[in-house]
Amino acid sequence: MVHPGNEIINEVKEIKNSLSHSIGWYSSRNAEVHITLAEFDADPNEFILRLLRVKNFCYAQKTRNVKFDNLVISDLNNMVFLLPNSESKIYMKGFVSKFRKMFGFDHVTYGSSAHISIGKHLQTAQILLAKQAIGEVSLNFNCEKIAVRKFDPFANQFTVIYEFYFLGEQPLEGQLSLFE
Repeated sequence: MVHPGNEIINEVKEIKNSLSHSIGWYSSRNAEVHITLAEFDADPNEFILRLLRVKNFCYAQKTRNVKFDNLVISDLNNMVFLLPNSESKIYMKGFVSKFRKMFGFDHVTYGSSAHISIGKHLQTAQILLAKQAIGEVSLNFNCEKIAVRKFDPFANQFTVIYEFYFLGEQPLEGQLSLFE
């Protein structure tokens, strides 16, 4: 997942607090802000290989400022979420595509296009209240790291277990030969 910095995490937490005061409890109320890239199950060996792929991917990525300011309150999806502006949408689409190509397809679930969820599984009455409660939202942040999260059954939430910052270095090409 793309993991924004603490300022954005706190800003979204405040939006969720405000929404909760207006509509009551809702799914994803306590989830920390993120942009999902992939969900997967893996045995310990496969997990290490996936981590190495993410680390190598981040090694070659450059930090980029992105803006999510298109608020969608959807009756169809029963969700409140943010989409990137037109410039950031182009960047995020390419970024997500490159990540998914690198990550592979075995035992992986890929979500929809890049978005930031505010609330999920809302009831019709909550959607109507949300339309009145939420004003304009604009999140501007550096897309600078990917975090790997693991589900914590005791907290009933996902928690970050690894973070990989973008280093903007030349991509690593294949494996190094023993004879070079």
